[in-house]
Amino acid sequence: MENDPSAPCHSPSTQTVSVNRYVDSIQRILEYVGLPVPITHRFIAPSRENRHLLEQQFPGRPLTFSSTEEAIAWYLSDDYVPCNIYLQHEKSEAWCTFIKSLPPRQRHEASVRRIITVMLLSTMKRLRCVYCWLPNPSCVCGDLEKMRQMRQELLHPLSQVAIVTMLLHSEELMRTTNTGHIAAFILDSEIRVWGIADDDAWLAQVERHVQDTTATAMPASVVITHPALLYPEDGAQLISDVAFVEPEKQQGDETKSVAYSGAPSSPLAPLAATGMIHRLHIILSDGTWTQAHRVNRHVPRSIPRVALKIDDSYESLFASLRKQTRSTGVSTLEATALAVAQRMQAVGHAEDALLVEQHLLTTMKRFVDIVCVDKRQEPVFDQSEALALKQRRQEHHDQMMETERVSGRRNDDIDRSVPEELFLQFRAPPVLSYCYMCNMYVGWSRMPGHVVGARHRQLVERLAPEVDVWHPTEKSRSADATNFHVLQGNAIPFQV
Repeated sequence: MENDPSAPCHSPSTQTVSVNRYVDSIQRILEYVGLPVPITHRFIAPSRENRHLLEQQFPGRPLTFSSTEEAIAWYLSDDYVPCNIYLQHEKSEAWCTFIKSLPPRQRHEASVRRIITVMLLSTMKRLRCVYCWLPNPSCVCGDLEKMRQMRQELLHPLSQVAIVTMLLHSEELMRTTNTGHIAAFILDSEIRVWGIADDDAWLAQVERHVQDTTATAMPASVVITHPALLYPEDGAQLISDVAFVEPEKQQGDETKSVAYSGAPSSPLAPLAATGMIHRLHIILSDGTWTQAHRVNRHVPRSIPRVALKIDDSYESLFASLRKQTRSTGVSTLEATALAVAQRMQAVGHAEDALLVEQHLLTTMKRFVDIVCVDKRQEPVFDQSEALALKQRRQEHHDQMMETERVSGRRNDDIDRSVPEELFLQFRAPPVLSYCYMCNMYVGWSRMPGHVVGARHRQLVERLAPEVDVWHPTEKSRSADATNFHVLQGNAIPFQV
């Protein structure tokens, strides 16, 4: 199903937001850096303060604003002290000084916060979707959501065998060639980022989980989930060989933890006769091999490592997008497909395993073609994908041209309806980056829209006799043109 070009590309659907764990994870990351939820084309930029110090100084103050007036009141207050620390370049003097001032244990978290903030703002600035991470004309959120909903019956056996969580390296977030987020979207899985305090706390506490499912549609009364990190280190057990030992009960004690046994001759079925489901919680380290190795070192050793069985003859579907550093290396989406398929086969779901694997690998092929076309390369698997994407881009281009045409017609109407002497006062000033009437930095690219905007015109009509728009104020002479906020499509003043 093709996406409606007139619809925002930043949100899959209103229904998805409430039920899709992947979408919830992305929104949690957006809130972490101060962006509003849900994201729209007219978003509120995050405040550029030293956030954790601000939280200590002003507990309970919202870090995003619901209106222009609220934001302006805060930035003009005596309490506001600007600090653009999380938008600084990693080698800038300000950032290096800030990092050195932090205790060693807080430096990694601060670095991750800076990386995520910069990546998210860069994604929006380049008009990319924050859910599928592709350019807006190529957004596939609608298609992914349809695939997720249509395949619920197909994926139901998987929910009894394994669940999946993506553990991302911060530098992998919002990368166009990343595939782990596509798997998480379809499988309704969470995304965790190594370096975010809440995610690190979750990782440190993840353990065997016992869930009572009496009131649900699960066929067993108790589901026991066992975590395992997919990382092929020395001594890692094949995921198909992981088995669970039934718990032993001692008099007066509760059930002991379920243990792993290596390479069993006959693994336990997920639904045991005792009415319990033993389910594997597969945590996938998403990143390059170097990044995955760093993440693996910080995952608690209490979480066992598991590996995949990959034939030397297997050819990765991802070779056209990223350079392979290992002959048996695969993308995160392929690793997810192989992991869940091998696990399902091991517990007696061979037919379902084949369907799930084919479903995920088909999605992988389409994703590779979309990214190839987006990079001006030939599709690898299906030439029809290029035609569909070109049509979608053309529709997006036509929509943008129509918007500009309507905007130009609106400007012509203003020219005819406003007296000439008044129009001269609210037209674009000589210096195209600073509005002297509103006394704020706007930016040359936003100046035409700002000048014909309702707020600017109202201010002109109210203050026209008192303001000389052709002479700079003292504030305009000292304004820092690199530090400004965009709030609901209008610039707001930034004190320096």
